[in-house]
Amino acid sequence: MINWLWLAVLWLAVTWGLRYGYTVIILLRARFDRMSTSVVVTEQVPEYVRDILEPSAVELQRLGFRDCGYLEYSPFQRLHPLTRWMRVMVDESGCHFASIELRYPVAATDPVSITFYTWFTDGHLLLSVDRLAHAIFGSIPNTTLGDNRIHNLERQWADRQQQFAQMVDRKPISNLSITDFSNRFFQRFSIYFDRLIATKVFVPLGNDNLCRLRLGSAIYYAYRLIYLRPKPQPLAQPIEIPSEIAIDNSLMLEQAQTSTGTRRSKFWWFGLSMVGFYVATIPYMGWQFGLQLLVVILLHELGHLLAMQFFGYRDTRMLFIPFLGGVAMGKNENATLSQKFWILILGPLPGILLGIAMLFIGHPNSSLNWLHGFGWLMVCINLLNLLPIYPLDGGKIISLLLQPYPYIGIGFKVICTAISIGLGLSGVQVFLFIGIAIALSLPLDLRTAKAISKLQHKSAPAGLEKDEWLQWAYTQFDRDSSPPMQPAQQKLFMNNLWEWKSDRSNSQLLRSGLGLLYAVSLIGGTIGSIYGFMGNRFPAVANGLIDTFQTGGMTPAQRKSHYRLKWQRELQVATAAIEKDPSDVEAYRQRFKLHQILKNYGAALQDLDRIIAIEPNNLADLHSRIFLNATLKDYRAALLDTDRILQLDPKSKADIYRQRGELYTQLGDTDLAIASYTQQLAESSNSDNYTYLLRAKLYSKKGETKLALADLDYLRYATRTSDCSRTTSCLYLHRKS
Repeated sequence: MINWLWLAVLWLAVTWGLRYGYTVIILLRARFDRMSTSVVVTEQVPEYVRDILEPSAVELQRLGFRDCGYLEYSPFQRLHPLTRWMRVMVDESGCHFASIELRYPVAATDPVSITFYTWFTDGHLLLSVDRLAHAIFGSIPNTTLGDNRIHNLERQWADRQQQFAQMVDRKPISNLSITDFSNRFFQRFSIYFDRLIATKVFVPLGNDNLCRLRLGSAIYYAYRLIYLRPKPQPLAQPIEIPSEIAIDNSLMLEQAQTSTGTRRSKFWWFGLSMVGFYVATIPYMGWQFGLQLLVVILLHELGHLLAMQFFGYRDTRMLFIPFLGGVAMGKNENATLSQKFWILILGPLPGILLGIAMLFIGHPNSSLNWLHGFGWLMVCINLLNLLPIYPLDGGKIISLLLQPYPYIGIGFKVICTAISIGLGLSGVQVFLFIGIAIALSLPLDLRTAKAISKLQHKSAPAGLEKDEWLQWAYTQFDRDSSPPMQPAQQKLFMNNLWEWKSDRSNSQLLRSGLGLLYAVSLIGGTIGSIYGFMGNRFPAVANGLIDTFQTGGMTPAQRKSHYRLKWQRELQVATAAIEKDPSDVEAYRQRFKLHQILKNYGAALQDLDRIIAIEPNNLADLHSRIFLNATLKDYRAALLDTDRILQLDPKSKADIYRQRGELYTQLGDTDLAIASYTQQLAESSNSDNYTYLLRAKLYSKKGETKLALADLDYLRYATRTSDCSRTTSCLYLHRKS
């Protein structure tokens, strides 16, 4: 229970950090400019905009407001659409103005924002915004700002009137024309823009009058945008989002997420994320393993990134995410199916091939044994990522190939959800959150599948660009029967439709070929990884599996006879190879193993002596001869090989002294055995409980009961090992005798 609670807290912390960091990045990418306004006639305003603003205008009319006209303005933040409209109204006194405008990105449940303005003769402005004060940078000069955070217009207007009544020392200006309103609006926000530059909230960029936020300002205002933003009260009857607005929402969010930073800034963000990932990994995996994991993920994501750059993706960048891994990002609306496939597979596949090469080069008993462990980690991480489980790279490849069949793709994701949740409940908790995340994406996938199933039976007009095609597609299916989508969901929905349209022209042969290539990569990578890990043992294991199938119906006696005949035939083959080439080490190794299996230990030792004569510095062979001599009870010959290993590999002192102690024990030399065990404990970085037991028995055999009990006390109170009781009995018997 504690592990689950700790993991949930950790997951919340990571998601909070990602959301906060993402908001900071979005703010740093944003570009700001002075607002410009102009009066336009009603007919110049798109009809769909007027339709959305009309219900709010009717509510204001009930409160005594009348129309003044429309303003066209450029937004404070340079985001699509660059031209927007506001409907301006004035109350019966002529003092209070109200502007109605779309709240971008436009949501079906909260589409408009209403702002009230009152100018005074001394130049002061009473400004009441509709749940937007959290998004205002700095302070607006000579302005009283109010934010009622109330969706109900009548209550908002009542609170506004109460605030106005408190300003009895100021005289309002009445009967301003729409042009006067436009001029005052422009002047006030120009002063506000200059104030932000003067107070160093903004940093000017070149000569194009654009500005950006400073890093400190972005960090502060990210907090305001996330935690001071009031929760909207949805409309009782959500509006239907026109196709034009849906396209604007998609383009706006895409532009906001597009990096406008320099290569230097991208490098700094990449470096900071990498350091954050490494620091978060050290407490759980240690600095050495954490560094290896960092390098493996770096090479994996670098494969994705280089493939994106090769295929002409723009805005490419790479970031690390603590506890999750890394991500390579880029944009290319015209990427083909083949390009997307290669971008996905070129992350794990090079890592698998490089890892297999490391497994072959770095033998566990060689001086490059560290390379073997690193190669195994690289193989495991990349091979796991190639598995057909969404959202791993292999799962994304399967989803990509199933794009023309959306319902089959949904079934595949449902299976992946069940697998992830099952793995999470079985102990790998991170998969539980992955499964939940996939499950939350299924409703949008189902809506996309329904839309695609209808579009498959319709023909779009020829020659449509992307935006035009999306507008046409958006009008082809009924949206009233489904709950309204949020802007971010609209963006994903539009992207899914366009990807389906782009990939629709690909032939089934191409998809089958890419699927076959993926299957070959997965199966070949798995076999190669096993082969690289097992080395020379792989053929024997493969042959063993074949023999298992062949001897499945035999009796034990028949099976024993079958294997003996087989080993004898292999022995003849190895002997013939040795006669042909007396320096063939591999033939000697094969015959040595066969002699061991047949329990011809004397012949096996002769072959092993010949192998060591040819390759005298092979540690694995020396270890094998120690074992073989011990089996033949030639303990002094085995001791000579331990001396040789200590000369070749001083790092193996702890293991060798343990073997020497066992060999001296067999020779009956108790003093040298105790000295060897003592030396092993001195050389070993970890306490070896079994060595303490062996030394205690030897002390007991010599009659040095106090020393024996000292070793037992260490085990009893430090490790609580159950073998202490047996050894205590042994000591008692020795003392009694």
